[in-house]
Amino acid sequence: MADLITGRLDFSLATFNSARSNMDAKKLRALAVDAETRLPALPDIPTLIEAGLGAYRVADWAGVLAPAGTPADIVDRLNREFVIAAHTPDLIAKLTENGNIVASSTPQEMSRLVAHEVKEMEQLIKTLGLQVH
Repeated sequence: MADLITGRLDFSLATFNSARSNMDAKKLRALAVDAETRLPALPDIPTLIEAGLGAYRVADWAGVLAPAGTPADIVDRLNREFVIAAHTPDLIAKLTENGNIVASSTPQEMSRLVAHEVKEMEQLIKTLGLQVH
């Protein structure tokens, strides 16, 4: 953040929480958000796609995971409880205020998301000619 504020860097892909205090202090200006839709916390800031910066997304997300081999009934119960928690108004308000978009899914949808993200990152790495060590 210091290099960005002092002009040693022209731009940065930063998380909302890491940049927020400097945006609030008018030391940084958000140009675009890496999300499918605009963030409620930054409604006037376009998405990367709206800003014409391409279709690649490198959004961060959080999920709840359990060890491989956890019995399906336990996974289903944990999922039900986390879905209930994710729809608590106070939690939604706090997470949205911090630049998050609250969503819930099934364990199967989460597995598909992880597989999709791996495939997308593999393609991006290939396209950019990067090597993973």
